[in-house]
Amino acid sequence: MSSRGGAVFAERPRSGDDQPDVASAEDAFILANSASGRAGNIARVGSLPTTLWVWTGIVTVGGLINSELGSRRVTVSTFRRLLGIVLLVAGNKLVGAI
Repeated sequence: MSSRGGAVFAERPRSGDDQPDVASAEDAFILANSASGRAGNIARVGSLPTTLWVWTGIVTVGGLINSELGSRRVTVSTFRRLLGIVLLVAGNKLVGAI
């Protein structure tokens, strides 16, 4: 089974007073998208992947690290560079999969 997340593509640069509203809408979209993906997996295969809890833990730890770095330690320009690298890697993987 292969999947590609779309959360990074849903993000847009935020500034000003709309940050909490935009973040809430994106979070709701990501949650609904993930839940529907899991529901489709259960409907098709009959069970959740056995490694789901491992990946849930990895994602949680990654989110905590990212929130710490983003709020206290790393500048916006550094995050943009890192996002650029991530998008280049994802793009190369996508092109290689076609």
